[in-house]
Amino acid sequence: MIFLTILLTVIQFSILIYLFFSVRNVKKMMETQQLETNKLLVAIRKIEDKL
Repeated sequence: MIFLTILLTVIQFSILIYLFFSVRNVKKMMETQQLETNKLLVAIRKIEDKL
């Protein structure tokens, strides 16, 4: 019974670590996407100013 409790605790801890790093990865992807969007908006404004 104790072995099962320890095993479940280790599994839960592993899942938490996995989720933590997944969320960090998604956050980085969202920041990169935001930077690319901002660059596109700046480029569009420059083109509009030339017209």
